[in-house]
Amino acid sequence: MKEQIVIAALALEAFIFGTSDAQAQATSNAASTTVNLILSDVISIDAGSVASNGIVDFNYVTSADYNAAKNVTVANSLIVTSSKNFDVKVKAGGADFSNGTNKIPVNVSKVQAVIEGSMVGILNTITLSTTNQKLVTNATSGFKNH
Repeated sequence: MKEQIVIAALALEAFIFGTSDAQAQATSNAASTTVNLILSDVISIDAGSVASNGIVDFNYVTSADYNAAKNVTVANSLIVTSSKNFDVKVKAGGADFSNGTNKIPVNVSKVQAVIEGSMVGILNTITLSTTNQKLVTNATSGFKNH
């Protein structure tokens, strides 16, 4: 019986000291790792922008419509994600708006940027033409929050 008690005591002692050694060993082996984020410049037009295959309608219903200026504000017309400042340039795809043989010169239209959100830049009002013109100059970088 004494033998069993001694063996049990030794087993308990080995278990206690073995556990202590394992815990001490685990806490003394610390490691650290450096993580680098390498970011490239990015600029994109969000697929939800009206500029991405969208339509802007000017409705002329009465004779007064033809004799007055028309303004159409389009929400989300251009949503840009960029990691650096950028310009927005605008040009017409042709010299005239056309519907069959009916034509209206594009230079009767003026385009003006209206800021929605936190973007900052130099806003210009331009007369539409077939030449690239800066509508917004030096717009600040930013992103769309999801």
